[in-house]
Amino acid sequence: MQQKLFLALFIASLSVSSASALSLSLSQSYAQGETMIAELSGSIFGSLSASDIEFTRGHVQVGSFEYDLKRLVDRYFLYAVAPFAPNNYTLLIHNVETLINGQQVVIDFMQNFTVTNETAPYTLRPGLIITGQDFDISFTSYAELPQEISLEVAGNTTLVLAPGVT
Repeated sequence: MQQKLFLALFIASLSVSSASALSLSLSQSYAQGETMIAELSGSIFGSLSASDIEFTRGHVQVGSFEYDLKRLVDRYFLYAVAPFAPNNYTLLIHNVETLINGQQVVIDFMQNFTVTNETAPYTLRPGLIITGQDFDISFTSYAELPQEISLEVAGNTTLVLAPGVT
């Protein structure tokens, strides 16, 4: 009896570890207005697009997220701005072709996170840029006083953000 129980537990642990072939570097919590950036990694076949992304609260789709998904070689990066509505949310990535137990399958990958009562000091838009061209970035400061931030794009630069959009 013990051998059967051990074998069943061993097989269950293999199933759990192989089912987790995908990972998302999403934090457990974010402040309101915070720029969320996460990497989806693992065995991903086919391609994903921003239309495969969905945010839900409970089981209800939330349309208030600003987001994008970009592919860089064989890695995917997700950018989103946390809404100004503290709550528990779920990020769903639909139609992910991956391996589970050695079989290629299509799944809906999900991960939970929380938006807290705190407000981020600023929001960066867009959170992801993959380009060889010139580009613009906007910052929205939620602080009541000017704040300094450091940028590392083609050298180090310090920028002073006034309250509001810069």
